[in-house]
Order: sequence, then structure tokens, then C-alpha cells
Amino acid sequence: MPLISGPLILEYESVGLREAELLNIPTASVHAIIHAFCYFGREIPVYFRLRPSLPDPNDEFLLEVAAAGRANALVTHNVRQFFEAARFGIPAMTPREFLKRIEEEGR
Repeated sequence: MPLISGPLILEYESVGLREAELLNIPTASVHAIIHAFCYFGREIPVYFRLRPSLPDPNDEFLLEVAAAGRANALVTHNVRQFFEAARFGIPAMTPREFLKRIEEEGR
């Protein structure tokens, strides 16, 4: 189950709409994906800050949601920026690594 927060959903929407325009994907598709995240995700209230932990201050809220929600993984294409997640017991992995892990656990 994905962990979500208000700021994370807004980030997904912003990036999704920007990329949809570049790739000529209907904005309705982005809104459908965002709706699915909101429906299936577990909203995580963040009552504490772990800042500064990451090289990019704009990514800090992602680590805070992962830590507050006791995430099993932080999935990102930007693994190098999230090396500090391991300090909180959260492995940072690429989508490919995450899917491989799910496949191996299913065996």
C-alpha cells in the first residue's frame, strides 16, 4: 500500500501534469492516477521533522513520510539523494529493484 501525504499528492500531480504535457498524454490520465493513489494509499500524518538529512531540501518531506509511515522502501529513480533513508531503516531503491524484490518475495 503506498504511503501518501498532502504534499506528496501535490508533487505527484505537478510532475505528472508537466510530464503529460511533454509526452502528449491526456491530463485526465494523470488525474486518474492521482485519484487511485488517494483511494488506495494510506495517508501518513507527519508530526516530526528529520531535517536536514538529504542533499536536496525539497526531498526532505519524502523521507519524513517514509519514516512516519514505517515504509518498507523508498522507491525513487534518484537513489543517491536518499542514502540517508538507510539510517532510518528504509532502503532506497529504484522502481526496477522494488519490482524485483516484490517478485522474489512472491515466490
